[in-house]
Amino acid sequence: EMLDMMLATASRFRFLKLKPEEFVCLKAIILLNSGAFSFCTGTMEPLHDTVAVQSMLDTITDALIHHISQSGCSVQQQSRRQAQLLLLLSHIRHMSNKG
Repeated sequence: EMLDMMLATASRFRFLKLKPEEFVCLKAIILLNSGAFSFCTGTMEPLHDTVAVQSMLDTITDALIHHISQSGCSVQQQSRRQAQLLLLLSHIRHMSNKG
């Protein structure tokens, strides 16, 4: 079952022709949402400052939106791509909970 979920998610990445910049943004969003962001404090203690985490998430989301806006697609296509990419996060989260 886990392998099937991984293959399905990888297939979605290929179908969407995920760009490296988008991948990096999605990866950063996943890491920040997972609580695995102790690197931000310079110590092994996790970062508990939710305002700082939210600010970083906002910045990354803005970068993702900016990158998509530079694609030359229509506004409707840009919105659709943003939604498609962000919907991938739930599939990845589901897989990580299963693993």
